[in-house]
Amino acid sequence: MARRTRALLLTFALTSPALLAAAPGPARFAPAPTVEIWLDAETRADGVPSVELDPDQQVEIRWKGFTPGTRVVISQCRTPDLVGLFGLPSWGAGMFHCAHQIRRYAQTGADGEGKLSTVITTGMFQQTIISRGRGNEPFGCNGEYKGEEWESACVVTVSECEWDQPLTLTQDGTDWKLVPSPRTDLADPALAAASENLRFSNPDGVPVMTDWPPPPPMRVEVKVPDPLPIPERPEGAPISGAGSVNLSEVITDWLISIRRRTPARDVSYLRGTSVFGAGKLKQGFAGGFAEGADFAVVGTGLTPEETGGAVAYAPIALTGLSIANGVEYGGLGLATTRMSAASVTELLGLGTSLWSDSTLKGPTVDDNRGCGLPTLDARIVPRAGQSAQNKLISSWLAASLPPGRFAEVFSSEPGDLWLRPKANGEMYSAENGATAAEYIATLGGKGIKLVQADGKTYQESNAEKQNIGALGFTDITQVAAAREKGYVINSAPVKNAAGRYVLPTKEALLAAFETMTKNADGTYTPVFDRAGEADAYPLPMIHYIAVPAADASGRNPLPLEKRKTLAAFIEHLISDAGQAKAAELGAPALPRRLREQSEEVVRMLLEPGPESPGPTTPPP
Repeated sequence: MARRTRALLLTFALTSPALLAAAPGPARFAPAPTVEIWLDAETRADGVPSVELDPDQQVEIRWKGFTPGTRVVISQCRTPDLVGLFGLPSWGAGMFHCAHQIRRYAQTGADGEGKLSTVITTGMFQQTIISRGRGNEPFGCNGEYKGEEWESACVVTVSECEWDQPLTLTQDGTDWKLVPSPRTDLADPALAAASENLRFSNPDGVPVMTDWPPPPPMRVEVKVPDPLPIPERPEGAPISGAGSVNLSEVITDWLISIRRRTPARDVSYLRGTSVFGAGKLKQGFAGGFAEGADFAVVGTGLTPEETGGAVAYAPIALTGLSIANGVEYGGLGLATTRMSAASVTELLGLGTSLWSDSTLKGPTVDDNRGCGLPTLDARIVPRAGQSAQNKLISSWLAASLPPGRFAEVFSSEPGDLWLRPKANGEMYSAENGATAAEYIATLGGKGIKLVQADGKTYQESNAEKQNIGALGFTDITQVAAAREKGYVINSAPVKNAAGRYVLPTKEALLAAFETMTKNADGTYTPVFDRAGEADAYPLPMIHYIAVPAADASGRNPLPLEKRKTLAAFIEHLISDAGQAKAAELGAPALPRRLREQSEEVVRMLLEPGPESPGPTTPPP
């Protein structure tokens, strides 16, 4: 019997670039994909018993026959020899034989080949909890038990899945090997391959026993927000607004910066939803703007009946609606899981258990080239109540699904401010756009525990997070802000009309803006069937300030001194300085057409016009 070696696999899993196109069919990977490890141009390291790696040896990993242009992540894992020899859990789906502590990333070239110079980490890898409380088994990669049948050594695999490894454990004579096993029922299955074993030297006859603990769980410091600064010697009349907090982090920055600038402006804001803001603006119209709101931040156009009078819309940000997940395993998240209208519907509308390995054929398997996910229960984080985000996602789903499918799953209408699935299931509804991202990352607060360390209080993932993964939708800026704080949350590449899976990058959002149509009221509507726009993210969203509009005579019901403050506020928001926070959180620069539209609104506000007659009677 050939000597069994306790090996370590270095695995690669697909990560997603901004644009993920469908690759050619299976003929592209003939011959089968392979992986080799080399010390230099002349010396191959894997499968050569006479070659032993020194601790933390620099090597070059080479792979061939893979999908051109894919990015890959590197992990170190257990040898198939010991899996077969000791009857450990079969290789199967997932990464139960891998070291999540040291995952790395690389890129496959246009010719289907790739190479990466890196260090093979030496030592003992401790257990990582990765799926429903279940963890991988500790193992070593250090030459321990040298000369024995179970000597600790290494092999390397490359996988185009973020989680699964499409490999099959087979016995070749007396040895166990990992054989590529791409899905045969898909035109574009994900690929994987394994190298031969690597062996390690023992300096001074002692194996390296460096301990590699599992990645730490998500931990976020609990901070009390600072109060807004009091403006010093503000110029003009104070104004108050109300409405959406889909851009909560950006809005906070705007309020702070307008109060600190010179000259300062006194602007306050009541946080809620677009509909809430419209209601407050309606109060303003009815009371001559002595009460209620002077402006509203909204993500959709509203009728004069809803706002209490005629309004003009000043665009203040172009962002996107993220399909975001809070799945966490071993302190890591699912950064590249692709989604389509079909798989989003399965989750949001039917309550299907989304997070499942490829053997269970979860709803995301087809989107991800046959790759499965950690086997976790799914929970959804929808928006409670009326929301412009509900309007956007329901419009996209209805336009992208087969005819009649939306009505089968949802009781609400496409394009409605409500989103009501027919199926009943446990969910964590987010009251507004400010809470959605953290709800997705923390299971509505049920997936965390409070811990004390270094005199501070932290939110830390609890056992619930080992069993459940959440998915919902929220603004891309809120996802970025949550990630900055330390939350495990990721945006999915979403399938557009061209069949491409696209992340909400700045470039993809600008491409999406070019597909939007302008409405008579000055707002914009996304178009979801532009198959020629391959680079466009399918869920763009424009945010507006709705302000009282002048009538045909030039009369504006908002007092002139308030209009001056409001005009200065809008000018600040669309300036480079005002757009900086949104840009930091992933939003593109406000397109010229939108900026010019806001400048027109500013000019309208600054026109003196005839004196307003006072409070108006709101429409019935």
